[in-house]
Amino acid sequence: MTAAGSRRVALVVALAGAAWAAGGEGWDEARRRGAIHAECGRNARRLLQGWIDRKRDPQTSLYSRGGRWDYHNEAADHYSSLVLVAFYVAPDLIRAGATLHETLASSQRLCGTPSGIPTTYDLKAHAPGKPASRDALAEWLRDGLLRIVEVLGTENDWYRELERLTDAVLAEARRRGGMPTAFRDHESAGNMLQVLARLYAFSGKAAYLDSAEELAGAFLLDPARAIGSIRFGDHGCELVPGLAELFVVGTRLGRPKAASWREPLRGLLDGILASGAHPETGLFRRGNAPPPDTWGYVLFSFENADRATGEGRYRAAIEKPLRWLIANRASYPDLKSTLWPRSGSSDDWSDSYESFIVLWNRFRHIGGGFEWLDWATHQHIHRRHADRPYGPYTGGHFDGSTARTLCLHMMLCSQGVRCVPFAEGVGLGAVQRDGRLLLTVEAKTGWTGRLCFDGPRTEHKGATLDWARINEMPQWFVVRPDARYSVSTDGGPAAARSGRELLEGLRIEARPAILRRVEVSPVPRE
Repeated sequence: MTAAGSRRVALVVALAGAAWAAGGEGWDEARRRGAIHAECGRNARRLLQGWIDRKRDPQTSLYSRGGRWDYHNEAADHYSSLVLVAFYVAPDLIRAGATLHETLASSQRLCGTPSGIPTTYDLKAHAPGKPASRDALAEWLRDGLLRIVEVLGTENDWYRELERLTDAVLAEARRRGGMPTAFRDHESAGNMLQVLARLYAFSGKAAYLDSAEELAGAFLLDPARAIGSIRFGDHGCELVPGLAELFVVGTRLGRPKAASWREPLRGLLDGILASGAHPETGLFRRGNAPPPDTWGYVLFSFENADRATGEGRYRAAIEKPLRWLIANRASYPDLKSTLWPRSGSSDDWSDSYESFIVLWNRFRHIGGGFEWLDWATHQHIHRRHADRPYGPYTGGHFDGSTARTLCLHMMLCSQGVRCVPFAEGVGLGAVQRDGRLLLTVEAKTGWTGRLCFDGPRTEHKGATLDWARINEMPQWFVVRPDARYSVSTDGGPAAARSGRELLEGLRIEARPAILRRVEVSPVPRE
């Protein structure tokens, strides 16, 4: 380190005591969030175990609710959620040879075909079934494998399967007459657009963008006609977000088709806004129908269009529903039968939570966002049943979204920091104050391990995934491996640490019922 760098570290160290004292209520809030983190982690871990114990076929390691492994439900919705949850609360289960890794290997072994298009699998007869449909595979790629890879990265078998299967699906589409012919449905087309835009970001392979542009062009030829067929609910709302994701990537790369689509996409979004946004709430709905649980998915497209053009054209339209939901949280008992009815399913609240957190992460200046999200996790099964061995487990279709929501809320509470190994009763709570992270660690029965910080996992060969995405796991306090940080524990002297050290994990011991406080501040670059 140069002399100037040493002086900067010394300055940060000298200021640490004053900053520590100034933490004040920030530490109290961090501790409160730590208790929430522990509660969510407990339920996520128990639900995960419920699926492993009760829904896993011991002979094949495949999962099923009714005796058949398929790709649009069992793989996309259930299995992918188990892998994601395991990353946060049981990472040993996704290591090579472990039970959740074996599920992927088993599906490849038992369901593989020469064409690369897998079959379903009958777990009662223990025999392959029919080839999976293109629509089912599009859902597995977007709702399943993408979700895993965005968190685990590209150096793993799930990413390799993402590329392999996408290539097989594209080859099948060519045999069927091209992308627009193979993917006519809004849901499957939208899924493929999202897959191809993000897969380009991961790989830097332009062929994925070529296929995406071939598909997108068919929908943007007549945006006025498309407006009337746009759906805002799940299983149909995926198209517009897919078009906007491709537009972001293409605009950044200066691709000619992205430039030619600017006006058609604007016409599509303006038309949706004029016909679909409720004048009071700003929530999208079709006619007099209530707003769907996936109310934010189409709004992601407006944020992404602004991100691509830099205009801020839709900022007010994006902020309006966030502000309305926050302002009217206490009035929900009245609004649930009028302006904001919700169904009785846990998935309804999971999708609404996702809609809110993905948008609010980009509009954090709107106060009250954390309180709304925390309130939402109390509205259904997510944080209930602490007395049950499997927590909120039901064995039903919505368990995956319940568990993912619990992980989203855990990482919001800890600002992306994980405790490794995970243990029930360990709570990590964090808040950011003027660029500093105030982090508390508390364990009911004691815990020793590492605090692993979140790194720049959205930066890839082709592009940075900074646009709003369905199934996104938001980032909060991001540690860069080549940066330096000042770390102070329990008000003691600050020590300089590299970002790589924080990513590998800061070792700490938490004795029973003794609160530990860790403050992390970036050291200015030379």
